[in-house]
Amino acid sequence: MYRVIFSSLLLFVNFKRISPSNVFFVLPVLMFIYILFDEIIVKRKRIDLLRDSLKFFSLLVALIIVAILYTAKTDLTFTFVIFRALTFFLFFITFLLCAEGEWKRVGGYVTFVRLAYIPLLVFVTLNLLLFFWGLKAIDYDIGDSLILSNFGINIKRAEFFLTVGINAYGAVLGILLNLSLIGWGVIKGKHRSLFIFGIIVSIISLLLTDSRGPIIYSLLTFFVVGFVYRRSKKPRFLWIIPFIGFIGPILMLAILNLIAQSGYGEAVSRSSEDLATGNARSIIWAIAINEFASFKIAHIFGYGEYGQYTAGLSQKWGIIFGDKEGAEFMHPHNTFLSIALDYGYFGLIVFITVQYQIIKAISENWNREFALSRFLLANLLYFNLVGIGETMFGFYYQNVNYLFFMINSFAFLLLQKYQKPFQKLKYVRHQKTQSATNTSSH
Repeated sequence: MYRVIFSSLLLFVNFKRISPSNVFFVLPVLMFIYILFDEIIVKRKRIDLLRDSLKFFSLLVALIIVAILYTAKTDLTFTFVIFRALTFFLFFITFLLCAEGEWKRVGGYVTFVRLAYIPLLVFVTLNLLLFFWGLKAIDYDIGDSLILSNFGINIKRAEFFLTVGINAYGAVLGILLNLSLIGWGVIKGKHRSLFIFGIIVSIISLLLTDSRGPIIYSLLTFFVVGFVYRRSKKPRFLWIIPFIGFIGPILMLAILNLIAQSGYGEAVSRSSEDLATGNARSIIWAIAINEFASFKIAHIFGYGEYGQYTAGLSQKWGIIFGDKEGAEFMHPHNTFLSIALDYGYFGLIVFITVQYQIIKAISENWNREFALSRFLLANLLYFNLVGIGETMFGFYYQNVNYLFFMINSFAFLLLQKYQKPFQKLKYVRHQKTQSATNTSSH
């Protein structure tokens, strides 16, 4: 278990801040190979990635690996691309295999806390300690924290030492806050003090990064799961969640435009113009949507990773971000648009299908697996809400993709645990029928 926690923690860390050496880059691969050798060769455990409960989840992994191999980013070496694909594949197998084994030993809830929650909590805590110790990622001015300034505290926005990008880390911090709120206020299990600690470190970090969206979406998710569905014996209207990616941008721009015209615009944004356009996201979305106005063969399976660059779109909206280095590779700031460009319509269908399988696991186990079903619902809702204005899938945001699979793996383990043993049942019925036939013939 501790090996998996340590390996997951390695995936979160941006080792380029520490050293340019490739040793750190290879370390997660070596760790996963070591764990798999022990689990498969020594302990003789097996994992069937093509079984009914896992086939779409595994297909999604395959699409990601193909997209990585066909990346359009020109500054990535062939070795780096191969190792990134290998790391992700080994992570997927290792995590499923170990989570399944740990589940049998200590139960699903404890396994979730140990393998999915604690690595994230340790990573965020480590970053915060390094920040207060004086280690910072960058020295240039990236603006003040708007949230804290409303309370009379003037402090520069922080980019933490072991992370890549403020918005990316803000989205990750929101995942920790979201899970912590659910664990503390909804589940109220034996790890409640741990969740309280998670709330504290995530809120402090979110205030330092000035990540307003993740805070709002985490609180909204907590309200929905903790109050709207509090007394529900079976959650309703969950089928709407995957459609948030389609209708969310329209609603968000409409709401932000109303706020910009009101007296509250200055309190939540650096300018009314940025607020009305969703910090220029509406322009990016318009360019990306226009790509799909006329059908192209590439739209079926996508352009591969950084599909927006291959399609010639990010070069256009890169102008919005001025001369910032790497702006031409800027992602679409919307999960569904990014998936459509990278993995095509086929990938988008697979992604939505996976979400509906997660919803199935939640609905079928709402009363049977109280804690896991609430964690999974909160996480699915948060990912879709943040995905309106951020790319919460793929490797554009460090850690997000790994967290998506770490957390949602438990939905598919739930489906496997409680699925009807169809083949075995069919065999037993056949035996009974055969026995009855033989008895009647005598």
